[in-house]
Formats: sequence, C-alpha cells, structure tokens
Amino acid sequence: MADIPAQQPTKLSWKFPRTFWYANAAELFERAAFYGMFIALTLYLTRKVGFTDIQAGYLAAGFSSIIYLLPTFLGAMADKIGFRRALILAFALLTCGYLLLGAYQLKSTAVVSLMLIMFGGAIVKPVISATIAKCSDDAHRVRAFSIFYQVVNIGAFTGKGLAKPLRTGVDLPYFGHLELGLEYINFYAALMAFCALVCVTIFYRNVDTKGQGKSARESLQGLLTVVRNGRFMALIFIVAGFWIIQGQLYATMPKYLLRLLGESASPEWLANINPLVVVIFVVPVTHMIRHFKAENAIGVGMFIIPLTALCVAMGPLMQRNGTDTISILGLFSLHPITLMVIIGIGMQGFAECFLSPKFLEYASKQAPKGEEGLYLGYQHLTTFVAWALGFGVSGHLLQAYCPDPREFAPDTYHQWQSATDGGYRFSLDAELEADLEPGSLASSPILSAFEDEEIALRKTAAIRRANLDGTNVEDVLPTRTVYPEGIAIGPTIEKDMGEYPWSSWFGKTTIESRRQVLWSDSFNNKIYRIEFKDEIAQDNIAGKELKDLDIDDLGQPRGIAVDSAGEMIYWVDAEAGKIQRARFNGADVENVIPAGLEQPYGLALDIAGGKVYWTELGTNTIRRANLDGSTVETVLASQAYSPRGIALDVTAGKVYWTNGQTSTIQQANTDGSDVRDVITTGLISPNGLTINLDEGKIYWTDFSIADLASGQSGDEWKIVSAAGQYTIKREDGELAVYKDPSKLPTAYQNAHYIWFYFCAIGVVAFFGLLVFKFVTNARDRRTGVRPIRRPAE
Repeated sequence: MADIPAQQPTKLSWKFPRTFWYANAAELFERAAFYGMFIALTLYLTRKVGFTDIQAGYLAAGFSSIIYLLPTFLGAMADKIGFRRALILAFALLTCGYLLLGAYQLKSTAVVSLMLIMFGGAIVKPVISATIAKCSDDAHRVRAFSIFYQVVNIGAFTGKGLAKPLRTGVDLPYFGHLELGLEYINFYAALMAFCALVCVTIFYRNVDTKGQGKSARESLQGLLTVVRNGRFMALIFIVAGFWIIQGQLYATMPKYLLRLLGESASPEWLANINPLVVVIFVVPVTHMIRHFKAENAIGVGMFIIPLTALCVAMGPLMQRNGTDTISILGLFSLHPITLMVIIGIGMQGFAECFLSPKFLEYASKQAPKGEEGLYLGYQHLTTFVAWALGFGVSGHLLQAYCPDPREFAPDTYHQWQSATDGGYRFSLDAELEADLEPGSLASSPILSAFEDEEIALRKTAAIRRANLDGTNVEDVLPTRTVYPEGIAIGPTIEKDMGEYPWSSWFGKTTIESRRQVLWSDSFNNKIYRIEFKDEIAQDNIAGKELKDLDIDDLGQPRGIAVDSAGEMIYWVDAEAGKIQRARFNGADVENVIPAGLEQPYGLALDIAGGKVYWTELGTNTIRRANLDGSTVETVLASQAYSPRGIALDVTAGKVYWTNGQTSTIQQANTDGSDVRDVITTGLISPNGLTINLDEGKIYWTDFSIADLASGQSGDEWKIVSAAGQYTIKREDGELAVYKDPSKLPTAYQNAHYIWFYFCAIGVVAFFGLLVFKFVTNARDRRTGVRPIRRPAE
C-alpha cells in the first residue's frame, strides 16, 4: 500500500509520514557519501589512479556535469518502475561504484566506477525530491523542503568533515595512530551508500507516483526547447561564471593547498566554511535584499565572486614577502595561504546568499510567457556548464602553475617534501650513508656532523680561482669533505719518493717537488693542507690525502697566511679576537696581536714590508700592523665594503678582499685609494682569499651556510634555529630535512596565477551580466514586452 500523506490539517505541524523521514535518512547517507568522495576526487584520480591533472580534470568535469543533467531523464524511469525499486537500484549502483573506486586504483575501473556513481546519484536526486513533495501537501511543502535542505547540508558537511581524518589517518585509544589513505574515503562512501540501501529496502514504502514527472521523450523535447532559446542560454553561461569559481572548492583548492602546504593542510574542512556561511547569513541577507530587483541582487553576487579568487591569490604573495604566519587576535596563528583561502571561501558563501535566492526569479523572466515552469526545470544547466568548464580549466591551470610533485626530478621532489613536511625522511645511497657516521665528516655538500653531535649545514663549498684581473674564473676543488674558509698557498716542499733500482736507467729522480694548499675550517677548528705536483688544479688535487696541521690551541681559525721563507703559518682566532702564528710542525705558538680585535676574519702578510693585514667584520675595516703587533692602523673603512678574506699583491701595491655584502671580490691600493670591482658575478658567498703571483692567479673559498644548529634529543634531532632548507643526520642512517616553506620548488612560484585566471573569468561574467541586462531591457522596451513583476511583499 502506498504511503499517502494525511489530509491537510487546519493547523500547521511538523508531522510527516514515515516514508518522508526514511527518504531524508537515505538522503543524509547519500550526501555524506557523495561529498566525502567529491572533495577528494581529483586528488584521488592523480595520486592513486595515476591520471595527470589535465586528465583528472576532464574526467571529473564529465562526471560532475552529467550527474546534473541525467536526473531529468532518469526521473521518468523511476516513475515507471516505482520509487522504491528505483532507490534500491540507485543505492546498489552507488555502493558498487564507491567500493570499486576504492578497491582498484586503475584508470579503466575508475571510469566504470564513476559511471556507476553518476547514474546512481542521478536516480536519487529526482526520486527523493519527488518523495518529499508527495509526502507533504501545499500547506506543509515549505516545511518539508526546509527539513530536506537541512538534511542535505548536514550530510555534505559531515562527508567533507570526515574526509580529512580518512585521508591522513586517525588516532584511536589503545590502538594508536591508524594509517588510512585516500582510498578509505571511497570505502566510507560505499558504507554510507550501503546504509541508505538498507534503509530504503527495509523501511521505505512507495508513494503514489500517478501523474508524476515526464517521459524521457518529453524531457528531451523540453531540453531542446530551452537550449534553442538564446536569451535563456546566455544567462545560463553568464551565471555559470559564478559557479565556475565556486566549484574550485572541489576542482582546484584541495590540490592547491596540499601541494603548497603539505599533508597537514585541511582542504576538506575549509570547504565546509562555504555552507556554514550560507546557513548563517542566507536568512538575514535574503531579508535585506527582499526589495532588490532580482538582477541587482544577482549583480552583487557576481561582483563579489571574482574578488574571492583575487583574495585567494594573495596568500602566496604575502608569504613571498616574508609573512610566514599571521596572528589571529593573539589567540592562534595561520599560514597566509590558509588564511586567504578561508577568507575567499567565506566571501564565496556570502556572495551565494545574494545570488541563489533571486536567480530563479530572474531566470523566469527570460522564459516565454506560460513556459516559466519548463525553463525553471532546466535552471540546473548553469551547474552543468560550470562544472564542465571549471574542472577542465582547473586541470590545465594546475598542470601549468601548481604541478603534481610526483612529476618532479628526485632532487626537486625531496625539496618539495622537505618544504611541506618537517618530519620528512629519505635515505641516501650506501656510500654517502657510510660517511654520515656520528663524529665523522660528511661527504655531502650540505651537511657536516661533529663529535659533539651538533651540526652546521651549508649548500655548497668550493675553492675557486681567476686571473688577477678577474677573468677566467674556474673551480679548483669542489670540496665536500671539509669546510674551507681561509685559504693560503704554502711553500714548495721536496718529497723523497724512495729508492728505485731502475731510476738511473730512465733518468728518474727520487726527489719530487710538491706544492701545498692550506685552508682553515672554523667548524672543526682545524687547518688542513694538501700536497700536489705541478699547478694547483682540480685534476692534480682531487683524491689527494688531506692532512691537518698538528697545532694546539687553534681556537676558531678563519683567515690564514703563510711565511714560506720563515716556515711560519699565521691565523686569525675569530673566537678570541686575536692573531697567532706557529711553525709548520706546530711548535712555537705565539701571539702576534693578543686581543682586542672585533670579529677578525681575513689575514695577509707583507713579509718584505714587515706588515700583517687583516679584516674586521665588527668594524667593516681593513687594518694592518707591524709583524710584532705594533703600530695598528686602518687602511680602509666603509660599511659598503664588508671585507672578509684579504690578499696582497705587494709588487703591484694592491690589496684584494671579498665583499660579504655584495658577494664580490674588490681591490684597492694598499693605502686604501682607487677602490674597484674585480669579480662581480658567479660568486655565492666568497670568503677566504689568497694570491699566487707565480701563476698570476687569485684563489678564494666560496660557500654559503645556513644559520642552523641541532642537538640530539633521544633518537631525533631537535631544531634550534634555521634560515634554510637543509639535511639533518639521525642515528638510524636516515636523513631528516628541515621544514622551510619559503624553499618550495620554483615550479610553484606562480601558483597564484591560477586564481588570477579565475578572477578574470568572474570579471568577464560580471560585465557579461551588465551587458545582458542592458540588451534584454532595451529589447523588451522595443518589442513592448513588459517584465514580469515580482509578487508583492
């Protein structure tokens, strides 16, 4: 027996037949399933199934648009077989579709799954709506549909809210963290659809469908009639500009946030801001605009919507300007990208409050007299057009400006992971891992580990050289095992190669001349040297044994200089603020200038002139004194020069220095006059400096270092401070990379362009509405057609 609504009561009530409530329960399950899946659909299609952004965009476009068109035709089928059978069929299709989508991450099965979901959802839409209408009379229909729409919002809100923990995993009492994933969203959706199937199978009773709906043929004829009306279709395409931007909550926003902020972002929860704003403001806004003309109210919504896209675009620009977090009333802080997305989504909901209540009224004016009902039945064409265009455009924009990080080269992928995940780990190859034993030096250009289990991190380090005039710049040794700072050319030594019985046969000597390069490493508090034959070149130095000078109490050596004739080495102790010297064998350590220097750095010798030169970072000066430390005087002083390393060409009367402020190498006369640039490009962060007049070459160390130190706490590294994205050693042989969002790959540097494009679409739609209004009003006046008047309030 059909469940027929009771006679209209004389007094309004909230009582409805049981089938009404079961239909709403089924709708609650269906909406919770659909929106949970839909908010993560394009993400799932790329991450799990393997579609590109463009392919996923087009597939989602077809799915989401056609699902709004099919109900017109499938409603006729439901009338023929009965609502209960139609719902059982629909929820069976949905259950199978969601389950198949989660179980098999294949492109073919994904297409089949979405088709099942599409047809199942298209059956549910008209049948549930018709059930609500049949289970209420004219007096109670408003109340019935108010309950129905509330259920729809609750289901959508719940589905999107649960999608986040399903994607990232949940923490359960006694079980700890339960790892889930994107596929579990589809399993959850299948469970919800199955609950709806059980509900309609056991409890739902058919309502009287007599006279309900149209045949498929009549529906097709009606659609063709509407499509041939250019005026109505123009309005559909114009207002679709609004919903194209609104639809980016599902098409673009999830991938955009997760790629820029990492897995900690919550696009599913942020998407719920839109319905929340609508629920809060739709009643007061509707009351406020009750006297507005429909086209004016729609115009307000159309004006606001491009501003929402512009607002979202501001997030990356704010971050790029150095804003990493924004305090909200001192209670908590948000990332600028997150904050601007929240504001943009909230503005979208507010704009919807202006447009939605008045759109049907305005659309009815575009229909021929007597056909308003037919045309309003196809107002969902706006969503069809918006979803078809919006998802397709989204795929292309994501591919261009915010691409899938899985497409990156390995180094770039690690960079992305490290920028978005503070706990990211990756393993190096076995050879490099062996070099990362605690207390050893790392053969990685970005990490040094020390015996006290503290680390300093840097991007690169190298010894480089050029002609004295700055030409012919080349790498001598890209050093990875040490951290060169000060540099000096040591004396040539005679190396006894041993007795060889055949040496006299070929005229070979057993004594070999070898040259030396020395450099300081202030992090290991060592001065190292390498011996080699012939010229100082990479081929001659690479692979040679590295030795440190056995000198006690080096302090923190930076600038170094060599007195070859006297077999003495001089160095700056930056920590103690003094200059010292000793013999090459480490004996006779003594002070040259015992104290009082302000952050001394570079060092150079004029042995013939009896002078020692040095740089002071604390005073931005180049100074000199006699070799016994007397008569200290300033050679050059200026904030613009920021001298670090220093070298002398005594014959030419020139002093060279590395400028830490401009990353250049400069020179002047030894009296401080005639300052000029020598090398201005291609330097990262030049430091130590020396000259080999025999070769006519100037040598320098070039490196950059991050302001980061870490101490070990348990089996993890504890971050103390950071100014860059670099690698940190753990005891288990893995590498943890410090999180630094400012170091995202360059592929994301124009991610905000996506929203500029959508802003442009919104602007075009707004001005299109103004033109449409002007043209239609002019035509109506010319033809004598009077616009439909709004009913009296």
